Amino acid sequence: MLIQKTGIITTKPLYMDLRNFVLFHNSIKFEIVDSILDTIKNKKEDIFKLIVSSPFHLGKVKSDLEEMSFLSVTHITKTGMYKDNVIDKEYEYLDISSINVNKGSSLETLANYLNLKKDDILSIGDNLNDIEMFKASNISVAIRKFT
Repeated sequence: MLIQKTGIITTKPLYMDLRNFVLFHNSIKFEIVDSILDTIKNKKEDIFKLIVSSPFHLGKVKSDLEEMSFLSVTHITKTGMYKDNVIDKEYEYLDISSINVNKGSSLETLANYLNLKKDDILSIGDNLNDIEMFKASNISVAIRKFT
């Protein structure tokens, strides 16, 4: 699943992309393509984020991607008590972006634009990819399980 300014591009929606489609199909444009790799090679706009999701362990893929020093990779598991209840599936996913791009740096950019201090910011998150955002705010709320 590719996240771009104009929407989300995916192949057959199965896991994280299916979840996003179920929750946001009325507000976000979704495009189904045959090959994410071909789409990346022929990209016509910047890619903000790449999400790789699978019912299988993604540890090896994460290790391979982390060898690329320009990428930041977060491995998130949606199993057991963290099972995705929106689509009733267990899976893992990799949240992949440029090394200095994350929710924390985005929040800091927005705070600077709005002339807000860290003390004025509250963040709410539900997973490992929210840690940098928590560090960029004065008050952080971590939700144990979000449906």
